[in-house]
This record gives sequence, structure tokens and C-alpha cells, in this order.
Amino acid sequence: MKVSEVSKDYKFWRRINVFITSLFKDYNLNSYKNSIILHAAGVDTIIPIAYWTYQYSWFNYKSYFLYENVDSELTVTELHDHIKTSDLPHKDKLISTISEKHIAIIKSIHSANVRHDDPHGGNILTDIKYADIQNINVCDIENAKFTLIDNDRCTKTRLMIKPLKLFFDIKCLTKFNLKDIPHTEILKKYLGEGYNSIWSKIFIFWMSGGFSIKKRIYYTLNIKHLYQ
Repeated sequence: MKVSEVSKDYKFWRRINVFITSLFKDYNLNSYKNSIILHAAGVDTIIPIAYWTYQYSWFNYKSYFLYENVDSELTVTELHDHIKTSDLPHKDKLISTISEKHIAIIKSIHSANVRHDDPHGGNILTDIKYADIQNINVCDIENAKFTLIDNDRCTKTRLMIKPLKLFFDIKCLTKFNLKDIPHTEILKKYLGEGYNSIWSKIFIFWMSGGFSIKKRIYYTLNIKHLYQ
């Protein structure tokens, strides 16, 4: 269950930012609604159960989002990092298979006419156990269950022509954070035969801050956690 509390582990300015934005948008409600949409569309995501709020005062309330427990020891990012540092043979093939599964989830989100906005490997859980990594093979990864979480920043896709929709969908791919996989390979896995070098330029446009002048300044100064 997720509760709309500002974590004490956040840095001061992030706590302020989260508090202010939460006054205007209930992220638990957004996560609940979009989890219903994604699950109904066949996306492997958390299964919503209930949502409710408790009002303390006019500006002070908590919201609660209850969903089915996901049995997981590893995120996709953690699985990738453990394989990367292991002595397993054919590590590149294993990592490539992980990336294909990861990108397949992003494609399924977009096919449901939703953008997740933060589909990085830390927001995708896997049912692969840590103890099984030492003997893992490609088939194990292909048959593993990958579950999308943290749907609080999802937005519905507006009705638009396919190239324009794809232009905005590619922004999600900039959150793909498995190391050592070039963005051209990410795009080729995502677009298939529809890949064109123009999409690489669009990827770089979003990666460097998109339409946000502030994020473009952060990108120029290489303050990664602020522009991504």
C-alpha cells in the first residue's frame, strides 16, 4: 500500500516540491486510475484494489492506494547490475534479453494510449530470485514476470496522428536506464523496421531537456538528477 507521505529521506527542496505539488494533484488517485487502465489493457502492472483519503484539515490529508502484493526480490535495474558484475557466460545476450523485455513493457504502455513518464528499471519488478542468478539463462529471463509499478505520473495520450504520438512517446525511452545500451539500440528495439535516424535526433532532444529551458540548462551543466 502507498500512502501520500513526503519521505523524510528526501532532500529539503525535494520535500518542499513534493508537498506543494501534492496540494494540486493526488498522485495516489492518479496511480489507482491508471493502474486500472493499464491492467485492463493487458500491461503487466500492479493490480489495484482500493483507493481512499483521510482528511485532517482543509490542506492536510492523506490518500491511500491499496494494490495486490508483488512477490519480488529484484528490480530490473538490480537484475541487470548483478548479471553485469557476474562471471556468467553470454552476459551480453542475457542483458540484451532484459532490455527487450523492458522495452516491450514500455511499448505495451504506449499501446494502451498511456505514457508512464518514469518507466526506468527501478520501477519494474521481476520474479527472478537473487539465488537463481548464478544459474540464469536466456529462457529464464524470457519466461520471467516483469511488473510495472509507480504509475502515479502516468498520463493519457491525447488523440493525435501517429508520428506526433510517437514524438512524445519517445520521451519515455529517455528513462530507460540499463547501462551500456546505446540509445540507437534502444530505439531499434522499440521501433523495429520503423527505425530512422530522425528518431535518434528526437531522442537526444528529449534527453537534453525537451521543451523545458530549465532542464536544458541543467543538461548543459551536466546536473543529471535535475534534467532527467
